[in-house]
Amino acid sequence: MKSGEVNRLISTIDTVPPLPVVVSSVLRVAESPNSNAADLAAVVSDDTALTARVLRVVNSPFYGFARKVTTVTESVVLLGFETIVNLVIGITVARTMDAGESHVLDRRRFWQHSLGTAAAARILSDLVDYPNPEETFIAGLMHDIGKLFFDEYLPDEYAAVVSRLRAGEGDELKVERDVLRTDHTLAGEMLLKKWHLPGLYQKAARYHHAPLRYERRLHTAAGRLVGAVYLADIFSKMHGDACDARAYLPAVDPHVWSLLGLEEEQGRRVFLLFEEEIQHAKEFLGVACSSDLGDIALVDKGEVMSVMIVCRRQPVVSTTRIILSSAGFDTFYGLLNKGNVEIPEGARPDIILLDQDDISSDFAGIVQLIAKIREKTGLKIIILRDGPVNVEEEKAYERQGVFMLEKPFRAADLIEKLRGILARPTPVAGSTNPG
Repeated sequence: MKSGEVNRLISTIDTVPPLPVVVSSVLRVAESPNSNAADLAAVVSDDTALTARVLRVVNSPFYGFARKVTTVTESVVLLGFETIVNLVIGITVARTMDAGESHVLDRRRFWQHSLGTAAAARILSDLVDYPNPEETFIAGLMHDIGKLFFDEYLPDEYAAVVSRLRAGEGDELKVERDVLRTDHTLAGEMLLKKWHLPGLYQKAARYHHAPLRYERRLHTAAGRLVGAVYLADIFSKMHGDACDARAYLPAVDPHVWSLLGLEEEQGRRVFLLFEEEIQHAKEFLGVACSSDLGDIALVDKGEVMSVMIVCRRQPVVSTTRIILSSAGFDTFYGLLNKGNVEIPEGARPDIILLDQDDISSDFAGIVQLIAKIREKTGLKIIILRDGPVNVEEEKAYERQGVFMLEKPFRAADLIEKLRGILARPTPVAGSTNPG
């Protein structure tokens, strides 16, 4: 950004009201080495509404205490300083995010995605060895807050951004920079800085799309938190829970995945725990928020279906495979070698999946490959296709046993499509060129 654009952003952010004074007071108490539980409780208790919400959360099934907790002091003793501080931040920010007038941003979807990212970040905190799950939760909750700032304080410019994104033009950050000369990650960092929230939350907002720009090896605790929020954002989108309707099923940076020491099976664990953690997230914040993430229909365990995912080289991690294995499909890779697919010895796939991004940017470039696979195996093929699918062309391919799923889509869409395809009879292999 040029200096004039930075100054414009700063001057606009300066018009944003501060967070309630209780947040800064709580942070001051938490940072003082001489503070005790009574000091923190006294600050929180000055805000009657906040006190009521804290006690409601502490007594919720999320913590499951055998007896009712009746004072904030007791809450601090039972849960600790850090948990109560993060609870205050979370409740206050949630109220802020839920207030204000919506212009072009779908606040319901924004809230769902923020909550989903917070929930996934909390699951990931243990997997990436981050010591404080509440901090990853709050960082996930606030990661996209720059979008909220754009919607409320730069509504006309942001309307142009949203319009172009809905039309499928470019990726989100590029369009924001083109129209606004900045993006929601920088705006989010500056807003959280204005609110005097801890630096780790500022950095998570700034680098949640590019954690390796923050720290190349992700070896510090802060780096692992930023990496966890990056992955949590993706897992939330995998469930079809995103502000941008074109953001479903994004790819995971294999370098980030490897640096955090994760394995694909752990991705499946995050995916399976997601819905349960969403409920915990609502209890943690004491909010009632509807979830519209799409049901992931599990495959009947008595009829496990096998899916071969075709790719040029075996990936470190595949969001597609995580989704399919989480739904109960048996999955494995078939590697491309000189135009042919190598099927592992003993493997018996029921269907073959190709992602256009893994094969060729030009759809015409994979037609010949499809024909070879159909001729060799006689199996149905599903293609995850970039761009719009012509209806007549799609029908012609389906008659040959080749099915399309246009990107973007939700995880539930992929499962539903696969189940529908597998229920249909398999056409006799023949030409796969509809023309």
